[in-house]
Amino acid sequence: MSDARITLRLNDVELEEIDDFIARHPEFHNRSEFVRQVIMEYIRRAHEEEISRVPETAINAENPDPILLGLEEYVEYGYFRDMQDAITYILRECLKQGILTKILKEYTELVRSVYPDESLRISGGIRVKKR
Repeated sequence: MSDARITLRLNDVELEEIDDFIARHPEFHNRSEFVRQVIMEYIRRAHEEEISRVPETAINAENPDPILLGLEEYVEYGYFRDMQDAITYILRECLKQGILTKILKEYTELVRSVYPDESLRISGGIRVKKR
Protein backbone atom coordinates (compact mmCIF):
# COMPACT_ATOMS: atom_id res chain seq x y z
CA MET A 1 0.00 0.00 0.00
CA SER A 2 1.47 3.33 -1.02
CA ASP A 3 1.00 6.61 0.79
CA ALA A 4 -0.98 9.35 -0.91
CA ARG A 5 -0.87 13.05 -0.19
CA ILE A 6 -3.92 15.18 0.46
CA THR A 7 -4.28 18.90 0.94
CA LEU A 8 -6.01 20.07 4.08
CA ARG A 9 -6.75 23.75 4.57
CA LEU A 10 -6.88 24.97 8.17
CA ASN A 11 -6.88 28.47 9.62
CA ASP A 12 -4.27 29.67 12.12
CA VAL A 13 -6.49 29.03 15.13
CA GLU A 14 -7.15 25.42 14.06
CA LEU A 15 -3.44 24.81 13.44
CA GLU A 16 -2.58 26.26 16.83
CA GLU A 17 -5.14 23.97 18.50
CA ILE A 18 -3.64 20.94 16.74
CA ASP A 19 -0.07 21.95 17.60
CA ASP A 20 -0.99 22.52 21.26
CA PHE A 21 -2.70 19.14 21.39
CA ILE A 22 0.30 17.39 19.82
CA ALA A 23 2.62 19.10 22.31
CA ARG A 24 0.57 17.66 25.20
CA HIS A 25 0.27 14.18 23.63
CA PRO A 26 3.66 12.69 22.74
CA GLU A 27 2.04 9.68 21.05
CA PHE A 28 1.57 11.98 18.06
CA HIS A 29 4.93 12.84 16.52
CA ASN A 30 3.66 15.29 13.91
CA ARG A 31 0.55 16.79 12.32
CA SER A 32 0.30 14.11 9.64
CA GLU A 33 0.31 11.30 12.17
CA PHE A 34 -2.25 13.15 14.30
CA VAL A 35 -4.62 13.77 11.36
CA ARG A 36 -4.22 10.20 10.09
CA GLN A 37 -5.05 8.67 13.48
CA VAL A 38 -7.94 11.05 14.14
CA ILE A 39 -9.50 10.28 10.76
CA MET A 40 -9.21 6.52 11.26
CA GLU A 41 -10.69 6.78 14.77
CA TYR A 42 -13.56 8.86 13.40
CA ILE A 43 -14.26 6.22 10.73
CA ARG A 44 -14.10 3.40 13.31
CA ARG A 45 -16.60 5.18 15.56
CA ALA A 46 -18.91 5.95 12.65
CA HIS A 47 -18.91 2.24 11.70
CA GLU A 48 -19.72 1.26 15.28
CA GLU A 49 -22.58 3.77 15.32
CA GLU A 50 -23.96 2.44 12.03
CA ILE A 51 -23.88 -1.13 13.28
CA SER A 52 -25.50 -0.13 16.59
CA ARG A 53 -28.51 1.09 14.60
CA VAL A 54 -29.29 -2.53 13.70
CA PRO A 55 -31.72 -3.64 16.45
CA GLU A 56 -30.03 -7.01 17.16
CA THR A 57 -26.77 -5.28 18.05
CA ALA A 58 -28.26 -2.55 20.26
CA ILE A 59 -27.34 -4.33 23.49
CA ASN A 60 -25.36 -2.56 26.19
CA ALA A 61 -24.90 -2.43 29.95
CA GLU A 62 -28.22 -0.65 30.45
CA ASN A 63 -30.03 -3.12 28.17
CA PRO A 64 -28.41 -6.53 28.73
CA ASP A 65 -29.17 -9.33 26.30
CA PRO A 66 -31.66 -11.72 27.95
CA ILE A 67 -30.14 -14.65 26.06
CA LEU A 68 -26.72 -13.98 27.57
CA LEU A 69 -28.29 -13.55 31.00
CA GLY A 70 -29.95 -16.94 30.58
CA LEU A 71 -26.68 -18.56 29.53
CA GLU A 72 -24.93 -17.01 32.53
CA GLU A 73 -27.51 -18.70 34.76
CA TYR A 74 -26.76 -22.07 33.15
CA VAL A 75 -23.07 -21.50 33.84
CA GLU A 76 -23.84 -20.55 37.47
CA TYR A 77 -25.91 -23.76 37.87
CA GLY A 78 -22.94 -25.77 36.61
CA TYR A 79 -24.37 -26.95 33.28
CA PHE A 80 -21.36 -25.40 31.53
CA ARG A 81 -17.82 -24.61 32.69
CA ASP A 82 -18.01 -21.01 31.44
CA MET A 83 -19.68 -18.80 28.84
CA GLN A 84 -17.29 -19.95 26.10
CA ASP A 85 -18.23 -23.57 26.82
CA ALA A 86 -21.97 -22.71 26.64
CA ILE A 87 -21.66 -20.73 23.42
CA THR A 88 -19.47 -23.38 21.80
CA TYR A 89 -22.00 -26.09 22.67
CA ILE A 90 -24.90 -24.07 21.26
CA LEU A 91 -23.04 -23.22 18.06
CA ARG A 92 -22.10 -26.87 17.51
CA GLU A 93 -25.72 -27.94 17.96
CA CYS A 94 -26.91 -25.20 15.60
CA LEU A 95 -24.32 -26.26 13.04
CA LYS A 96 -25.38 -29.92 13.28
CA GLN A 97 -29.02 -28.98 12.68
CA GLY A 98 -28.29 -26.55 9.85
CA ILE A 99 -29.55 -23.60 11.87
CA LEU A 100 -26.23 -21.75 12.02
CA THR A 101 -25.92 -21.55 8.24
CA LYS A 102 -29.43 -20.08 8.00
CA ILE A 103 -28.73 -17.54 10.77
CA LEU A 104 -25.45 -16.42 9.21
CA LYS A 105 -27.07 -16.08 5.79
CA GLU A 106 -29.87 -13.92 7.25
CA TYR A 107 -27.35 -11.81 9.18
CA THR A 108 -25.30 -11.26 6.03
CA GLU A 109 -28.43 -10.11 4.19
CA LEU A 110 -29.25 -7.75 7.06
CA VAL A 111 -25.75 -6.22 7.03
CA ARG A 112 -25.85 -5.84 3.25
CA SER A 113 -29.21 -4.08 3.53
CA VAL A 114 -27.64 -1.57 5.92
CA TYR A 115 -24.59 -1.13 3.62
CA PRO A 116 -26.03 -1.75 0.13
CA ASP A 117 -23.38 0.18 -1.81
CA GLU A 118 -20.36 -1.64 -0.42
CA SER A 119 -18.91 -5.02 -1.19
CA LEU A 120 -18.26 -6.41 2.29
CA ARG A 121 -17.11 -9.44 4.14
CA ILE A 122 -17.57 -9.91 7.87
CA SER A 123 -14.46 -10.70 9.90
CA GLY A 124 -14.73 -11.16 13.65
CA GLY A 125 -17.77 -8.91 13.82
CA ILE A 126 -15.99 -6.11 11.93
CA ARG A 127 -17.03 -4.88 8.53
CA VAL A 128 -14.13 -5.16 6.10
CA LYS A 129 -14.21 -4.01 2.47
CA LYS A 130 -13.41 -6.77 0.00
CA ARG A 131 -10.27 -6.19 -2.01
